[in-house]
Amino acid sequence: MLQISRGAWPINLVMGQARDRRKRVERKRGAGRRRADVQLDVRRRVKGLLQRFGLLGAFEGMPAEIRQQFFDCCAPDPVLVFDPSFPTADAFGGAYAQIRAEVREGFDEATIVLTGFELPVRDFYAIAVPLASMVCSSLAKIDSPLPFKDGPRPPATVRAFLEKAAGVLRYLTREEVVNASFNALHKAVVVPLVGRSRLDGNLLHARLTNPQAFRGHRLTMTLYAEKPAMKYVRLHNGVSGGSRPMHRVGTPNVWNGIEWAAWSRAVLNGHWPEELGINAEAQWPVFVQAHALKQLRERLDVYAYADWAEHWMYVSLATPKIVARLSGDELLVAYEVQEKRLGYLVVTARDGWVGVRTFLFLTMAQTPEGKLLEKRLKLTRDEITYWRLHELSRFTQTDLKDDPELRQLLSECGCGHLFELAEDEDALAPTAAQAITPFAAELKQYVGVAA
Repeated sequence: MLQISRGAWPINLVMGQARDRRKRVERKRGAGRRRADVQLDVRRRVKGLLQRFGLLGAFEGMPAEIRQQFFDCCAPDPVLVFDPSFPTADAFGGAYAQIRAEVREGFDEATIVLTGFELPVRDFYAIAVPLASMVCSSLAKIDSPLPFKDGPRPPATVRAFLEKAAGVLRYLTREEVVNASFNALHKAVVVPLVGRSRLDGNLLHARLTNPQAFRGHRLTMTLYAEKPAMKYVRLHNGVSGGSRPMHRVGTPNVWNGIEWAAWSRAVLNGHWPEELGINAEAQWPVFVQAHALKQLRERLDVYAYADWAEHWMYVSLATPKIVARLSGDELLVAYEVQEKRLGYLVVTARDGWVGVRTFLFLTMAQTPEGKLLEKRLKLTRDEITYWRLHELSRFTQTDLKDDPELRQLLSECGCGHLFELAEDEDALAPTAAQAITPFAAELKQYVGVAA
């Protein structure tokens, strides 16, 4: 057994204290080096921005102590923060690692595209906005008729720089560019979050704040994960069983939270508010059954924006186009993506809430287009399913789109725009770019259309 004498303890204690002192000194030196690096980086970025607009010469002509004030006025870089509600990179077997890396990289590289000029979002908020504020306030102070309380007026070189820079920086930080910065952050961060959000899982959303930091206000984007509220209901569909879970319908494609769909008199047209019994103050929340979400994903099987299918469900339900009443309390609501109708939502609206029960692709039974197809092609509901005409891929990945007779017939039934998706390079997922499956001749033979 190792024996340690009592006399060794004071020596070890002294050595430990010395080691702790060295670590504290090293930390202070490290913090000092980091501050120096930050200051050097700020100087470089300020000069780079001014040089781009031909202002660097006038800036360098001012006294060093004046230039330092402009360096000191710059704000900290914008920062992306993950709220504790947002799953960690190793949670759920690493399922969120990729999205966390993607949005962080997108946030760091977000860029405002101006005419002949690209400005990083971080430079806009950390450099351009503080400089514009400093220049404009300083010029206003110089032009004030009141005498300077802090001493003599600044030298002519300061006025020369301020007058030259004020118009340029004011124009650079105009409202249009501020909106462009939000658009850049939306594309870099919010768009991927919406694509990974699920109504039967987590809705990933972002909030923008501008809290006070050590060197001024700091633009902060915080990311959250929120599970939609659930409602358990017994659906009257002729099938016995217990209550089924339904998920609140909302979208994270907004700033500062989630927008939830609700039916009110303001969003319904015609006679529907009275027929459904929605009074002037009512806000009926909208829920969706998990089964309908599964159908939506399966039937829009090659759509490039399938990850956004639930967002377009929200849009279709937030401003509903009620096409018809099916039976009892069931309504048929149009499902549209960028004004292209891809199907319908079968909805129950009663007792102060709205529930989506299923998603019908455009060609399916009970839809106006499906009824026309049934009449023209003499296809039953089961035959539509057998020939997989209830899937988008049948219209985009087969030679059905290249057959003039069938294409004309289907277009007359209101389905022609489905073929147009195959001709839109942005509409289909990359995995859909594969060999076209022969299908038209077989279908024509079955339905008796002359080849």
